[in-house]
Amino acid sequence: MKQSTERTTINLKQLPENGEQFQFDAAHAGLHSRLADLIGERTYHVDLTVRPQGNVFEIVGEITTEMDRVCSHCGRDLTVPIRDEFNELIVVLNERPRAGHSGHTGSLLEGPACNYVTGYEFDLAEFIHEHIALAEPALPLCQRADCDDVFKRASVQAKNPIDFNPLLRDNSSSKKLRG
Repeated sequence: MKQSTERTTINLKQLPENGEQFQFDAAHAGLHSRLADLIGERTYHVDLTVRPQGNVFEIVGEITTEMDRVCSHCGRDLTVPIRDEFNELIVVLNERPRAGHSGHTGSLLEGPACNYVTGYEFDLAEFIHEHIALAEPALPLCQRADCDDVFKRASVQAKNPIDFNPLLRDNSSSKKLRG
């Protein structure tokens, strides 16, 4: 099996019969710049293999990195570890299926995910970027012992907010402003 660490765009037609393995880390400047909006200056490691499987292509691998986020509960900065394993298919069609505009379908319950593409040029950097973005937790939590206490205090303060919008005030408070 051929191994590559340089290029992020591949021609699926030119893959060796037993596939090609790709490994990337933060030293790969081209990929690092494409991931910076998600992971900033954090390190990462990507190990993936692309193999022809008849008229489709299998892409298998793992991405590990970290993201700087804010706790959805207490608002403190935190580092979220990302470990994404995947086993998907790449299907080349003349046009993308109309099921969605992303061309990415399938789930673990339905079987392998399929990436529908319209040509044999496949951008690994875009694929990796999408996987990291999808692995980001919707509501990251810091897991600190006092996280719930900070959240409860903030919730109490939010129930009595200072209203600076005169359109949302009742008539009595509006009259006070005018008078």
